[in-house]
Amino acid sequence: MVAKHTKVTGKKALLAFAVSGALLVGTAAPAMAASPITSAGGTDTADVKASYVKDGSQGATYSVNVTWANMDKFEFTGKTGQTWNPTTHTYSGGTGDGSWSNDGGSGTVTVVNHSDVKVNVDASYQAESGYSDINGIFALNGGSGSSSILESGVGCTPDNADQDVFTLTLSGDGSALTNVTNPAKVGTATVTISAAS
Repeated sequence: MVAKHTKVTGKKALLAFAVSGALLVGTAAPAMAASPITSAGGTDTADVKASYVKDGSQGATYSVNVTWANMDKFEFTGKTGQTWNPTTHTYSGGTGDGSWSNDGGSGTVTVVNHSDVKVNVDASYQAESGYSDINGIFALNGGSGSSSILESGVGCTPDNADQDVFTLTLSGDGSALTNVTNPAKVGTATVTISAAS
């Protein structure tokens, strides 16, 4: 049997050409150039991107600067109207609870992360023996909370490394300081650094 060949002309030819073109476009490789080169000597370009990955065998490098300011200027003002007893060398009477101040000092600790990893920072206070009625709490950047996460130093200069400032406030009964005229150690402030995920 002999196959018949039918000559396609006019609108049928255009339709057949459009359909075959659509099929070719649908099966084209996805890496096709966005703007084809249409003349000899023409060029096309692509951005080449890369990033730095630390050698995993080296581990993290920790370098965190901690700067303490005015942790020795706290003062407790006793109750209003207290009287001094020269026989017992103690104050008695008065009203109110007394109050704490920092005598113009800041009572701050500034923590700056120069590590190549981000870190958790925790600021805490522990009362000294004999001064357990004195409480200490840190506030982060003038707000609340005593912990934060500092981003790594990768991608920034030492001058704009991530940092936080914690401010210590003392509260509670400071009557144990009644006979203390020179500043005495009432507690220990501690900054602890740990790995952040």
